[in-house]
Amino acid sequence: MSLKRQSRRSTRLVAETGAASAAVIAMRLAAMADPTRASSPRQQAELRRMVREKQVAGQQGAWDAATQLALLPTRAMAAFATPAALTPSGYLDACGKLAALWLGVGNAALAPARRKAVGNRKRLSGASSRRR
Repeated sequence: MSLKRQSRRSTRLVAETGAASAAVIAMRLAAMADPTRASSPRQQAELRRMVREKQVAGQQGAWDAATQLALLPTRAMAAFATPAALTPSGYLDACGKLAALWLGVGNAALAPARRKAVGNRKRLSGASSRRR
């Protein structure tokens, strides 16, 4: 993937994860602050889910990032192992490819957290609108 695409993807991942996380935190805090619902079985299950999903997303992100990191040396070598890389413009292009590879590692690490945060926002906002 090109540097421009990886950079755009990184920006989108960070923005979506941040916005969804803020919304989920607000919804969960509101639910925990309500003394009538704080000890309900549904709320207790939500608290257990909250902890477990962070563990799973962290493990999946670490695995995905490790996979991308393991492939990075071969892909970097391929980017620089062309005759065009010996020219100034070819070298800059190869450096751009290397930067895109590093962004790909970060994107792979963040993607599971984004999926969970956005999914939780949809699930919790749907659940809160049904209760009203």
